[in-house]
Amino acid sequence: MAQNVDDTVRLVLLRNGVVLDKDGGALAKMIPLFMLFAGGPIGSGKQWFSWIHRDDLVSLIIEALSNPAYKGAINGTAPNPVRLAEMCDRLGSVMGRPSWLPVPEFAVKAIFGEGASVVQGTTDYDWFFT
Repeated sequence: MAQNVDDTVRLVLLRNGVVLDKDGGALAKMIPLFMLFAGGPIGSGKQWFSWIHRDDLVSLIIEALSNPAYKGAINGTAPNPVRLAEMCDRLGSVMGRPSWLPVPEFAVKAIFGEGASVVQGTTDYDWFFT
């Protein structure tokens, strides 16, 4: 187990959110739907969406590797999570497309495969952010 390391070893546990980049990951899978005017929140859209841009994650990994002050759990996410509906509204706005059509479950499974359970998550973290 990774946590059972010698005291002379610096252990960094990076916990990252959904990695966004127009050329890969979740965002690359969402963009075509919005281009077809079929983008929108998944289910209710009330799910919390913790995210980080790929370049920021790479910078964080490099810093964690090179800076001995980094140890223990490090959160690799944007400072403020958003509801998935808000993220979709912003994406639609940037792309000049509406974000009104909820994406049905079968489409989520077809697009995200095994990752569908993550984006369809129903875990309610309201207690944490209030």
